Amino acid sequence: MTKFGPGGGSSPHHHRYNHAFCFLSGAGLVQLGEHCWETKPGTFVKVPANVVHSLTNLGSDELVFLVIYDPPHMATD
Repeated sequence: MTKFGPGGGSSPHHHRYNHAFCFLSGAGLVQLGEHCWETKPGTFVKVPANVVHSLTNLGSDELVFLVIYDPPHMATD
């Protein structure tokens, strides 16, 4: 489980593997390549390998989400 505080997030980056985000609480913004989506609890976003992406907490509460790796592995980056 990952949490970003209000105003927090990640810089644009990419990974060598597919993964997905499942948002549990809070309001956020996902940038995936040239596209952006607002998130809310229940939003599921698939991120293909090598696609630049970033996340931003847009709300006043924590943005809480799960990261699902494909194939499953222990994250090191």
